[in-house]
Amino acid sequence: MDRISSRSPDHSVCIIIPAYNSSRFLAAAIESAIDQTYPASEIVVIDDGSTDDTRSVCDRYPTIKYIYQSNQGLPGARNQGIAVSQSEYLIFLDSDDRLLPDAIEIGVNCLAAHPEAGFVFGRYLFLAINPDGSYSTQQLFDEPPLVASYATILAAQHNIQCATAICRREAVASIGGFAPHQEDLNLWLRIAREMPIYFHDRVVSEYRHHGGNESSKSAKMLVQTMTTHALEWEYVSALGGSPELVRAYE
Repeated sequence: MDRISSRSPDHSVCIIIPAYNSSRFLAAAIESAIDQTYPASEIVVIDDGSTDDTRSVCDRYPTIKYIYQSNQGLPGARNQGIAVSQSEYLIFLDSDDRLLPDAIEIGVNCLAAHPEAGFVFGRYLFLAINPDGSYSTQQLFDEPPLVASYATILAAQHNIQCATAICRREAVASIGGFAPHQEDLNLWLRIAREMPIYFHDRVVSEYRHHGGNESSKSAKMLVQTMTTHALEWEYVSALGGSPELVRAYE
């Protein structure tokens, strides 16, 4: 793995936080975005039609941009965040997760070291939250390959938790952002079709499991993942059935 310098080049970074009735966790997500060793240029919270006190939580932080919209789902909220921001680099932080303090610094330096990459990403901690707010588990997931590509994402060898990635705006824009009714896996695959990606193997975020996460809805997540995966067959077969990609797809 390439050594990532501790000196950060001057690039603007936006952290986009979609929020839907998640005020219980939102403050911690916002504070993790604020408390970065490399400051974010923009922090945007997209309130996707919440009926809780999401707005009052955001009002505590005068430096963030708060946008309310009628409920459009996670892809629509993320796309709105892209539309109202201007920064060169983008991080998509779910409202119940947290960034580690050097997440931006690691990501910006890695993009500088790999100017060909559409996005770079790392690892995350899995934290289970008990009703009293304590954490019962803390773990890293299995060791993924050090070299990332479209094929490794397709084969589920890289499970990219959204906040571990930092994207070039131009890469996201080139594929039209998040597709309707599709979430981050679809975005990673479409970018990786078009340009290199890079895995830096550093821990940069915390996935906080509390039972209400979208990923806790096993049947829904299985259907979404299978649907996203099936969409890739047209691309794989159009390449003449590349043996490597067929194996990855299977």
